[in-house]
Amino acid sequence: MLSYERLHIDRPLFYGLAILSLLSLLTVFSASGSSLDVVLRHLLRLAFGYTLLVMIAQVRTRALRELPPALAA
Repeated sequence: MLSYERLHIDRPLFYGLAILSLLSLLTVFSASGSSLDVVLRHLLRLAFGYTLLVMIAQVRTRALRELPPALAA
């Protein structure tokens, strides 16, 4: 089973994003004239975005706090 705490993901925010993503898929499907090719490309972009979301959620906040001095050098 998926553990949101282990993945460091806020459940209400994740569910809200999932609902908005589903609505965007329906909107793209309707606006594209029922073109599955356009919907599949949109779905691929959503999957890429969710993958980035999970990856960035794993970064420790301490590492983010130490990052600006390293960028200034």
